[in-house]
Amino acid sequence: MKKHPGHALLLVALLVSASVFATAGGFQIDTDPQSGITIVVQAVFNPPEPNGSAAVRVRINNGSRADGQWILNFQSPGGYRPGRSQNVNSKFSARVAAGSEREFECLVPMQTSVDGGYGSLLSLNCSGPGVRNGEHPFPSPSRSGGRNIGTAGFSEKLIARQQEDLKAALKAKGIEENFSVGDPARIPADWRVLSAFDQLWIADGEWDAFPAGVRLAIGQWVATGGELIKCSSGAAGADEKSGLGEVSSFPTAADGSLDLEQLIKRMERPGSTFRKSLGSYTKGWPDKAWIPPYSANAPLLILVIILFGAVVGPINFFMFAGKEKRARIFWTTPLISIVGTLVIGITIFAQDGFGGWGKRLALIVIQPEHHSEVVVQEQASKTGVLLASGFVLDPAAMIRQLPTTQRTVNCSVAGNEYAGDWFQSRSVQGQLITAVRPSRAKIQLLNAEEVAAGKPPRILSQIDAQLDRVYLRTVGEKVFRADDVGPGHEVTMRPEALKDAKSTLDKEFFQADGPLSQVAPGYPPLEKEIFYALSKSAGGAMIPTLEAIRWTDDRAVYICPTNRNP
Repeated sequence: MKKHPGHALLLVALLVSASVFATAGGFQIDTDPQSGITIVVQAVFNPPEPNGSAAVRVRINNGSRADGQWILNFQSPGGYRPGRSQNVNSKFSARVAAGSEREFECLVPMQTSVDGGYGSLLSLNCSGPGVRNGEHPFPSPSRSGGRNIGTAGFSEKLIARQQEDLKAALKAKGIEENFSVGDPARIPADWRVLSAFDQLWIADGEWDAFPAGVRLAIGQWVATGGELIKCSSGAAGADEKSGLGEVSSFPTAADGSLDLEQLIKRMERPGSTFRKSLGSYTKGWPDKAWIPPYSANAPLLILVIILFGAVVGPINFFMFAGKEKRARIFWTTPLISIVGTLVIGITIFAQDGFGGWGKRLALIVIQPEHHSEVVVQEQASKTGVLLASGFVLDPAAMIRQLPTTQRTVNCSVAGNEYAGDWFQSRSVQGQLITAVRPSRAKIQLLNAEEVAAGKPPRILSQIDAQLDRVYLRTVGEKVFRADDVGPGHEVTMRPEALKDAKSTLDKEFFQADGPLSQVAPGYPPLEKEIFYALSKSAGGAMIPTLEAIRWTDDRAVYICPTNRNP
């Protein structure tokens, strides 16, 4: 067959493009050369880190004469500790017309790993036209067994020249190599692509060059608890808090290089990182008084089993199928076994019931200046028999499976549909859900000048929930409290002792010993000019998951600034 010169040029261009793509931390799927199909895969940050979602770009050139569909199955396996593991499987579909090329952005959920990685943390199985061998692992983070100081993402522009030096410096100090390198400008406009990182380091001038969607995504990630560090050889900018995180600066030399000694000190600076707080869930959470552990009624089950053994054995042999009726044993034994199975099943159902129950806590940080709010929701449930375990999650949210169960869990994700072992029958499990969502909620301080002069604050709540308590600590070191604050009602606060305010919040909210007390800004002590509002009936503010779970306790703490209301 005669080859058109244009086709040859196109093929060369695609091969060069694929080569460049692959050398930037990507790889090429093994396809039949005769098919004219090329598939190249690249993780935006290399290597992909656990405890969040990884951004993966897949470029498919369909040089065949037929339209094609490819299925991308990602698997993120890992373990909490020996004998317990978690596998998160996600599925994406990619359609490409004949003779065309498309690039797909995949937001791949990763497993939760609080004790370090276990082998490969991400692999891909690609199937479809032209694919000969679609299985391929991604590079895994190096786990040297050193001290964990959190996870950092670095831009290629900033760290490319010093990447190996940073690895050597961390190893020399006995620190685990928890960092990845990528091009932040190429991330999808979704804050979840950075959810695995505690810090993001970028070079001078990069921020202004990022697309608007990327800047928005990074800003939302900061609000969920991340720290954005802008490196520059110029004057340092002032640190700025945003939600649960902050934006700060770091000096570089005139040539853009970093002082690695100071960089490592900054990386290990004490702070409230989600990586550190995730470790709290391995230390007896949920509290046994909050969610009692699962326990079987052993005497009842033993009695049922003994009775079953007696009926299927001697009673069956001597009474139902005696000497003259021995042939009956061929149908009485299966019948007794079926009845016995039903009895055991009914016993289990009667003991555990259907569905389950649980409790939820939420930390809701309101950002009136951005018309948004950050929700960090921890939940624990105890289940009986689940007839279905699938649920649909808010597309603005991300869920992490917490290491509360003693079993291996296999979780699956397809778009916003979650299935598998996110919830298991007869188990105590916990999840951590984070979301950034639009909101007009706020608490208005109506008499700021009078409060500065020492008078009690007058407030107006625009939060769509009944607030049981609202606290405010003023610049003048006074603490005020208001009770039963409903939406749209003006209330005058009254003085309260600081120790009493802290005691109430401890008792009513932070008693569950989860990570929320570690990431809550300004607690303890109560930060000045910040409203802390407690609601013990905040079901409407929660992010829903499995409908079969009856949530018997929904409480939230709202945190809202007083001095940034528009």
